[in-house]
Amino acid sequence: MQAFISIKGLFEAGSRVAIQAHLRKLSWFFCFLLSIQLVYGQGYAIKSHVLSMQSSQQGIPVPKSKSVNQLNIANRLISGRTANIVTPTVTISIDNTRISEGQTSTITATLSVVSGVETIINFAPTGTASINSDHQFSLLGFNANATTVAGGNGSGSAANQIFPTSNAIDASGNLYVADYSYHRIQKWTPGATTGSTVAGGNGQGSGANQLDLPYSIAIDAAGNLYIADSGNHRIQKWAPGATSGTTVAGGTNGSGMNHLATPNDVAIDASGNLYISDGGNFRVQKWAPGATTGTTVAGGNGNGSAANQLARPWGVYVDDSGNIFVTDDLNHRVQKWAPGATTGTTVAGGNGQGSAANQLHTPGRLRLDSFGNIYIPDYGNHRIQKWAPGSTAGVTVAGGTFGSAANQLSFPDGLSIDVFGNLYISDQDNFRVQKITAGPQIIIPAGQLTGTVTLSALTDNVTEGDETVILTPSAIGGTLASNAALNITIGTLTPGAPTGVTATLNSNSVDVAFTAPANNGGAAITGYTVTSSPAGLTGTGTSSPIRIQGPPDNTNFSFNTNYTFT
Repeated sequence: MQAFISIKGLFEAGSRVAIQAHLRKLSWFFCFLLSIQLVYGQGYAIKSHVLSMQSSQQGIPVPKSKSVNQLNIANRLISGRTANIVTPTVTISIDNTRISEGQTSTITATLSVVSGVETIINFAPTGTASINSDHQFSLLGFNANATTVAGGNGSGSAANQIFPTSNAIDASGNLYVADYSYHRIQKWTPGATTGSTVAGGNGQGSGANQLDLPYSIAIDAAGNLYIADSGNHRIQKWAPGATSGTTVAGGTNGSGMNHLATPNDVAIDASGNLYISDGGNFRVQKWAPGATTGTTVAGGNGNGSAANQLARPWGVYVDDSGNIFVTDDLNHRVQKWAPGATTGTTVAGGNGQGSAANQLHTPGRLRLDSFGNIYIPDYGNHRIQKWAPGSTAGVTVAGGTFGSAANQLSFPDGLSIDVFGNLYISDQDNFRVQKITAGPQIIIPAGQLTGTVTLSALTDNVTEGDETVILTPSAIGGTLASNAALNITIGTLTPGAPTGVTATLNSNSVDVAFTAPANNGGAAITGYTVTSSPAGLTGTGTSSPIRIQGPPDNTNFSFNTNYTFT
């Protein structure tokens, strides 16, 4: 049995309650299609979807969506037989426990038997060496379970509650959350159980001290906040400690170069230029500091799926080279626009709406890490997808199933990344921000026996003495043979000595041959010096043999071989 329902109403809290109450009156035992169009106050239709859904006997959850109340319900019943699965034992080995700058240490995990499921070994890093400044890992993964760092206390306007559509994090680890439904920006300090209002919070409105459905935040090096004040069609700048904001882009609903129409996201580059996903105009606008108008840098050719078009641009990010990455929401793809380009190229998704690894479902506000990996809140699939540069499919690094458990997400719509690579996810319909901790990881696919991760010591040309990296392992899909932590020291290695020194007497010279050191101490050897005893005669060269001229006759000599290095 199918029913067709069309709902149209004003986009306000009362409408959401009314819709939810109406839907719960429906029978719990049939499938139905909903065509929903919620109209913003001035008659501007900001979201329209046709979704296939199945109801639940426990009641139909009505998630709040990006700009309207998207009723996207995914209740899955999984049935089948449980097979006998042998849990493998995981043995961990390491090839170098002491390395110098520029060298590597490889950690290998080996299974006792081939497993029919993926095995993941996570390492929690501690020690005195700092990731990204002293060392890096070839593969950073994320713990399966997240920790709640903001909210998680239901929907409401209390200091410990949020309805998060996006977030930003500063260099000190302070988290700024766009509390969409309550028209405010909340600041959560590390470890805090409540947030403090740093922008808005004076009711829904268009005053300088008010916000109207703030979607997103960007933060600059000085701590200024740039807020996508969607209901007011403007970007507001709030200085640290300010009680009101100033409009730096838009302010009027329209399609002119000085207008915005429901801005969904904002990014800022090192020069202070703002990049705004102007959702209602299907474009991305660039606003220079102090400008009164913007310029179109992506889209702007109407609603569509061509390479020069966007269909409701949602998230926007600009990298250090000026490339603009846009989540093209209703085309279920991410588009990359090079500086000055008139068309974009698809770098994630673009294979239709779906849940396969090469697909996305109404993607949210994306961000990139320092390696160029794209992290995408895959809103409709309740997961975060990581797309490496040039890849044709993404990898799920958080979520993947709908729910409120620590390893689940419910319509994630935004995220941020701190300097350590940790993810902060706006888990929208769980009313919380989840932190996914990054760390080195080994993934052994089903059917394989081994996997590796490599630690690279970075060259910083600073004498720091010995520094340590301590890696504490844990395993998913396997049992560790030993829980002992791995210890790696980054420091100056003691060079080896030349071996096999021999001397060949000539008529008026001696050729001294030797074998170069097996261990050069982590720096290239640039030359050798051979010194005789007695007489102190010397010879130099860059390789064996080295000749010493004019040794006295009838004298026994020994030779000492030293070397120089960079």
